[in-house]
Amino acid sequence: MEIAILVQMAMHQVLNGCEETATDLAHRMEEGLLQPSVDAVVDAKAVFDAVAAADACTPMECSLKLHLLSLRDKLMQNILRRLYWADTRDMVADGMTKGGVHRKLLVAVSEAGKLVLEHTCAVCSKTTV
Repeated sequence: MEIAILVQMAMHQVLNGCEETATDLAHRMEEGLLQPSVDAVVDAKAVFDAVAAADACTPMECSLKLHLLSLRDKLMQNILRRLYWADTRDMVADGMTKGGVHRKLLVAVSEAGKLVLEHTCAVCSKTTV
């Protein structure tokens, strides 16, 4: 997520120019006004459920709680527009890093320029947390 925010800031400057100060960019980020918006996808259902839950519960691995709270906070501030859960079989990133996705999916995404999910997914945003 932190790398996505850095990329978002760079893209914001490409789209809007570089006249804003670092303080201006930080304020825009805190208000969720940087463009383009950031959406994130996870394939860990437990992570998604913990972030989307009405009450931030303690995960099985207590070291993850700060990360979950950070994601939830970014959703609430609209820094992260949406968090999706997708079936592992639809995760293109796994195919590029671990080889865990059938190559047909990677070829289809490359040829179409977009990903069409074949399996059930879920989404949460500021309004649903």
